[in-house]
Amino acid sequence: MWYKADLHVHTVLSACADWEMTPTNIVHRAKEVGLNILAITDHNTVKNVGAGIRAGQRENILVIPGVEIQTKEEVHIIALFPSEEKALAFEEWLKPLLPNLNNDEDLFGVQVVVDEEDNVVEIDKRLLQISANASIEEVMLKVKQLDGVAYPAHINRDFCGIIPTLGFIPPDLPFKILEINHNTDLSSFLKTHPELNDYVILISSDAHFLSSIGNSRTAIYLRNLSSSELIEAIQDKRRVKVW
Repeated sequence: MWYKADLHVHTVLSACADWEMTPTNIVHRAKEVGLNILAITDHNTVKNVGAGIRAGQRENILVIPGVEIQTKEEVHIIALFPSEEKALAFEEWLKPLLPNLNNDEDLFGVQVVVDEEDNVVEIDKRLLQISANASIEEVMLKVKQLDGVAYPAHINRDFCGIIPTLGFIPPDLPFKILEINHNTDLSSFLKTHPELNDYVILISSDAHFLSSIGNSRTAIYLRNLSSSELIEAIQDKRRVKVW
């Protein structure tokens, strides 16, 4: 079947996200707008992934374990994993690569870890919206070792998009997948960047507010509804449709 997916959603653990972005609220909103799949992709941490998976199971929404990494080139990369365990293993690898700085809650906002009932478990005091000491290639190769998939996020956005930041897409990346902004016209974009025609293109919401969930325009053909099947599918251009 073809399933509608939003593969870039933030929770209250991302300091820039709205207070309403709890796993339960996110899953309910996804169901309201007709999504089958969403990925939780907080900044440089996966601590709310488990709560999201369990909230999704109650509503028959597949929640993919994910994270949005800021590399040392100041480029945002989305990583998706086949299981919570693999995502947690990635965080253990990433944690020592982040600067040992405290979050300025007045400037950036509070970073809240919750359970699947939206009860507060922890306030993460680390500064998470910062570059890790890892390159794009290093991040992608580590994700690949953990059976995941990784790709540049919002590549045409000025802030931390790979095209404005580097000026090009490195041709030797291990995955031929790119995400463009949800308000981008794909046809016009590919006319401007014909060198990207062979890539799988995804359109996700990058939601920081409930009202943004569903702004994605990606459908994925899956033989079964699972994280591992999705990771395989989005590497195949024939199994992804955007509009």
